[in-house]
Amino acid sequence: MTLNQSVDAAKLIAAPRPDQDRRHRLAIGSAIILGTICALVANTLPVFLVVLGRTLSLSETQAGYIALADLGGIAAGSVMCALLPSVLARLGWRMVAAAGVALLIAGNIAASQAESYPILVAARSVAGIGAGFTMAIAYAILAGGSHPARNLALFNMFQLASAAIGIQYLGTIAGLWGAQGLFLVITAISVMAAGLCYLLPEAAHRVSAVFLDDAPVNPERTSGPGWLAIVAALLHFVGTGAIFGFLAYIGIAWGGDPETVETSLSTVMLAAIAAAVISAFAGARFHFLRPLCAGYAILLTAIALLYAFQPVAHFVFFASLFGFGWNIVMPFQFAAVTHADRSDSAAMLVNASTLGGVAIGPAIAGNFVTSDYGVIIMGSFGALVLALALLLLALKWSRVLATGK
Repeated sequence: MTLNQSVDAAKLIAAPRPDQDRRHRLAIGSAIILGTICALVANTLPVFLVVLGRTLSLSETQAGYIALADLGGIAAGSVMCALLPSVLARLGWRMVAAAGVALLIAGNIAASQAESYPILVAARSVAGIGAGFTMAIAYAILAGGSHPARNLALFNMFQLASAAIGIQYLGTIAGLWGAQGLFLVITAISVMAAGLCYLLPEAAHRVSAVFLDDAPVNPERTSGPGWLAIVAALLHFVGTGAIFGFLAYIGIAWGGDPETVETSLSTVMLAAIAAAVISAFAGARFHFLRPLCAGYAILLTAIALLYAFQPVAHFVFFASLFGFGWNIVMPFQFAAVTHADRSDSAAMLVNASTLGGVAIGPAIAGNFVTSDYGVIIMGSFGALVLALALLLLALKWSRVLATGK
């Protein structure tokens, strides 16, 4: 038997049966819905904090600590899952995801009943950690599909759509029922989705791994190329987060009316949704490398335009181009990371690097604010160029380890 015949035979043996394919699609769909619900507060955070601050009379500093509790909790929960693969193996993905949803529900109920600010912060931390557990499992499942880029693009579509809906109604809900009602509504949504945990697999099932490509498969430990790819992802989100966090400020600095600039950000969200739709269709049709580089080209062009031209009439276009490029890059970046390292831990750490970068970026950028935000814009440009270079290096390193050349 020739080598090609052996590979063909292996593919035939490994090909999933119809019932396996159906279960796998249910697992992907369940992971997307659960992840979207767990990320609901994070995705609506700017509006969520304003509504919560107005309802509970919180200062900006206090609202910032609420944000840190939520985002930090999710990142911490994801990192714990990534660094404790043996515990996940013993408990099973389904149980860990269910425990995460239980903590999310408990944290939201505790937040609704909180009588003091420290208790509220602690409750949001518990909810964040629970969301992090479930989102870590969701990311590992999305990475295990035959088309990780398409899976994450679909996930982004659901997140952006839920964020658009949430932004419209958070203020109304809080106005009718207060902060307590807001947290109880979020709790009710989580309770309704809890049953989806039972559609998740008990352990890893890497569909893409059976096709014998050149990427090393290691279900437990993150490899050197994997860590380098995670650092690249973190750096990417630090750069994009820095600009996104100050996007409205940039438009106002150019001379835009504050209300008009804030309203125009809905156009940026529409561009992001369009990018997610395109990525979802392209994710199963193209190898990740070319769309990844094309997305970076769009993103870097948008940032360069933000730096070089500053008439307010062009702000919406430049900002929308930024949102479009960002959401083209994200799914294919995820596919690149999971190709450089097939461990479940690497996929889980992508979630932590996303939230960590988006939180760290604006914090760093806040120390370099200038009248035209030029330092922040060009600093982000440099961070993204370095992130792309490190990611390509990680892919090269992974190939060398797998093939020796």
